[in-house]
Amino acid sequence: MGDFENAVAEYGARAKAKLSGPGEREALLSGPVSEFITAVGALSSKEVVAHDEVRELDGTVRPDFGVRVNGLLVGHIELKAPGVSLDPTTYAPNSHNGKQWKKLELLPNLLHTNGIEWRLWRFGELVDEPVHMHTPDLTKTKGTLTAPSRLELILSAFLGWTPTPISSLTKLVDTLAPLAAMLREEVAAALRAERRAVKAGADRDSQPFIGLAKDWKMMLFPHSTDGQFADRYAQTVVFALVLAISDGTDIATQSLHEVSKQLEGHHHTLMGRALNLLTEHIANSPAGLAVEMITRALGAVDWAKVSAGSSDIYLHLYEHFLGKYDPALRKKSGSYYTPVEVVDGMVRLTDLALSEFFNKPDGLRSPTVSVVDPAMGTGTYPLSVLRRIGDSAAALYGDGATADAVTSAINRLYGIELQSGPFSVAELRVAGAVEKFGAQVPSQGMNLFVADTLEDPDEGSDTRLSYTLQLIAQQRRRANDMKRKTNVQVVIGNPPYMERAGGRGGWIESGIDTNTGVAPLDAFRTEGNGRNEFPLSNLYIYFWRWATWKVFESTAKAADEGDTGIVCFITATGYLTGPGFKGMREYLRRKASHGWIINLTPEGKKPPAKSAVFNIETPVCIGIFARTPDTDEDVPADIRYIEFDGLREAKFENLEALTFDDQRWRSARTGWQTTFTPAAAGNWDSFPALFDLMPWATTGVTPNRNWVIGPSKASLELRLRTLLSENDPQVRDAMFKVTRDRRIDKRSKALPGADVETDTTPLSSVPLIAKPKLVQTMFRSFDRQWVLADNRLMDMARPPLWESRVPGQVFVVEQHSIHPGAGPGLHFSALMPDINAFNNRGGRTLPRLHPNGSPNVTPGLDAALKKEIGPSASAADIVFYIAAITGHPAFVEQFADELSTPGIRIPITAEPSLWDTAVQLGKHVVWLTTYGAEGERAEAVDDTAPEELPQYMKSVGPTRPESYEFHSDEGVLTLGSGRWENVTPEVFGYTVGNVAVVQSWLKYRMAKPTGKVSSPLDELHDPNWAPEWSIELTELLRVLTNLVAMEGDLDQLLGDVLAGPLVSMKQLVAAGMRTGLDADDRKPKCTPYTVGMFAETNES
Repeated sequence: MGDFENAVAEYGARAKAKLSGPGEREALLSGPVSEFITAVGALSSKEVVAHDEVRELDGTVRPDFGVRVNGLLVGHIELKAPGVSLDPTTYAPNSHNGKQWKKLELLPNLLHTNGIEWRLWRFGELVDEPVHMHTPDLTKTKGTLTAPSRLELILSAFLGWTPTPISSLTKLVDTLAPLAAMLREEVAAALRAERRAVKAGADRDSQPFIGLAKDWKMMLFPHSTDGQFADRYAQTVVFALVLAISDGTDIATQSLHEVSKQLEGHHHTLMGRALNLLTEHIANSPAGLAVEMITRALGAVDWAKVSAGSSDIYLHLYEHFLGKYDPALRKKSGSYYTPVEVVDGMVRLTDLALSEFFNKPDGLRSPTVSVVDPAMGTGTYPLSVLRRIGDSAAALYGDGATADAVTSAINRLYGIELQSGPFSVAELRVAGAVEKFGAQVPSQGMNLFVADTLEDPDEGSDTRLSYTLQLIAQQRRRANDMKRKTNVQVVIGNPPYMERAGGRGGWIESGIDTNTGVAPLDAFRTEGNGRNEFPLSNLYIYFWRWATWKVFESTAKAADEGDTGIVCFITATGYLTGPGFKGMREYLRRKASHGWIINLTPEGKKPPAKSAVFNIETPVCIGIFARTPDTDEDVPADIRYIEFDGLREAKFENLEALTFDDQRWRSARTGWQTTFTPAAAGNWDSFPALFDLMPWATTGVTPNRNWVIGPSKASLELRLRTLLSENDPQVRDAMFKVTRDRRIDKRSKALPGADVETDTTPLSSVPLIAKPKLVQTMFRSFDRQWVLADNRLMDMARPPLWESRVPGQVFVVEQHSIHPGAGPGLHFSALMPDINAFNNRGGRTLPRLHPNGSPNVTPGLDAALKKEIGPSASAADIVFYIAAITGHPAFVEQFADELSTPGIRIPITAEPSLWDTAVQLGKHVVWLTTYGAEGERAEAVDDTAPEELPQYMKSVGPTRPESYEFHSDEGVLTLGSGRWENVTPEVFGYTVGNVAVVQSWLKYRMAKPTGKVSSPLDELHDPNWAPEWSIELTELLRVLTNLVAMEGDLDQLLGDVLAGPLVSMKQLVAAGMRTGLDADDRKPKCTPYTVGMFAETNES
């Protein structure tokens, strides 16, 4: 018998003896497997040590052994009990094994075994076919255990692992990102375990990671969570090692302490000291083994080859790294890097503004101009500023002036970055640029800081830290010194975007400005607008407020012209028009003397890929606001607007050529709180807004849980059963999607209505709901779907909407905060609308009737209409008139430019005959859009002949189809095996808010339906095709066919109305309609209503 065969036989004997005794079967394998691996290593003169210390802190998701060969860490072993599957595809995502595999697949060298089967994995990829020993059960092996010879090859490959040589950027990122993610998870797990240990009585001061997290908070980020610390720990260690490699340090042969010292010697003071602090006391811990594995892997990097051929290797490295390391973090933190063409354009325009409006002919080169990028990222803006300064100096004086100009500028250039990974990249890039320009780095170092821009500038003076910690904490103190004292003329950059970021705004959101006695963000609020101001809780808005405070306020009394300067940001466009930003717009109009808006995404959300400036859905614009000396805050700023559409390259070219005297600039509106969009060229502004005519408006039903709404009743019932049957509290909470407003263990008041769930018992105590209550809603335009009618499941169900489901109700749905997009201006439904009903991008609902059945019209409207139009005009018909005017694509086409300032306005005819025609046509529009539930069929409308309507010719079948296809030349829509004929291209392509209605309807009902996934329940779908869907699709196609057929009549009507006399808002008010309604006037009326509908006596 050979040596390997002997090792297998001895392993079999030990394993049989162990497994025949008492104890946990997986743990019983630990000794035999460890001894077996050691013996196999000895066969090739390898000294193998298996460290089971990896299990000390938290064995729930970790491998069981870290394995060293001749003193070097080579990999990990994960044990499973005999009989347990090693196939990850068999693990449920939220099971113990499923969660564990998400960590194990990050490892570069993993041996996986249940004692009989053996698998070798590298970064989640199987290296060879699994190998099985020759026994079905180790406890029943008769005679000597044997194994295929291939097992020796697999074990030898595991023990012989060496880092793969890395000579390309792609390979570096592919290696680095999963290892960094592994380190982050180890640190997070260590913190959880240590906090449990302290809770159980362990000494807090003896817990290394709790101590490190505490020191990190005291030094740099006082409000960071354990999760944020774990992320910053991983990024700091990884990028400190990358810095060392790029400097030529041999990290494979030196201790981390020695590497740290060499980093400091190469002017990477912060990263060097941080690396030493974070790794000094973690040897042999799981995190320490992860750091050791990262060091080994990076030791194989050939930096010369990796960086060859790349003009900016550091930038590309971090961008690609973050995309692989944590795509969710990238999206959540808004970390999308700005194209250099945009950055250079912003810097150039800022330079021009300084010279043209501030009497600073040298612009950014002026020795009195300090510049801050408050969200520096990888340093693209500071680099552009230095390039602009160097180039302008060379153009004016000669190449020799570049070094002097950059040397001067680097002392006045500041950057702040929250994450140490991009900070290290920024430091490398800026230092490299300074060296390239022949300039000198200041003796105290560059003014680039790892710090929190939004932190209180008066914090950061703690002197209880040790000398080493004090040196690191200098970053935070120097950043806060700049915030308090430095007279900054320019803040420029691309701040992060994060919705619902309440609690993350630091001092700006919840601190106190000693000059005002309130939180700085309060300057962006306005009285009476609180219900609309939730969008202010966005990171980019916090940065806007910080920037305006820094430039316009922070040094107003401390320096000559200390309240003057420029803020230049590229951010989301929401603040241009959104109702929640009225206070922000008034602040900017008062504080600034000039403003320029450059809309780079007039196409709206989800622009065509070739038109998008960033690879994101959110529309963006550049906003430049300047406050010159002697600005009068009682005179609105002169704000100009321009937009660039077309391909991305064309936008870049337009930006590069733009100047402040360009004739394409258009003056924006001048009202203190009005939108930052151009004033209408015609009489649009004289039309009453929809909100002027219908005072009660509300957001649609807002579950904030996708799984509670859908087209399939069976799917909804399945999801609810699955939730209620889950016994693991953590899994159940993840399924439920716990939020601030709803928890599974809390009661909620029942919704109004006889068709809703009335039980208010916390769902955590409910084992089963035999017959869930389901109510049909308007999920999207023309798309009727079901919702679980249970207030315990919805964050904001909007009870008044549920109560307003009364006879005669029509819900008018408006996209009021952005351009409505191609299609009708409004949508009309007899069903309660979802929050995103119009086009999946928010909006609001204006019901025709209040919950008590009274009309939702402005007091005095009925009398005003009769006075201005004639006795046939009635407020009772206002919704039908509006439907005829706005419920077709020509309305949006006619007012496309005006609608860049969001909000529908209604041109009201003064001609009685046109009013009557519009009401008649509008009733027909409502009859169609509500599938016959409201409105009425108009005799004057020529409907499509029955034989020309879409026909359902062939059954779809029992299961949901995989795909659909439209044959435009034949007018045929196929859906799986189903077939519809007489479908025109106009019907198939009919849009509301740029969303193709038919295609959207189909995608929610396919075998793999569309929709965001924020809970495991979102992925539970009944696979069957509901028979009623075929009828609903036929109804949808026929409704759209008839709406398309009406478009000619509706187009003609709109043209006739606009060509004739109109009733303006001023005329309605003069005729008796009330104006200046307050919040109480706009509340829903829920008390019983007894007087006749729309009677004049109800309007006072």
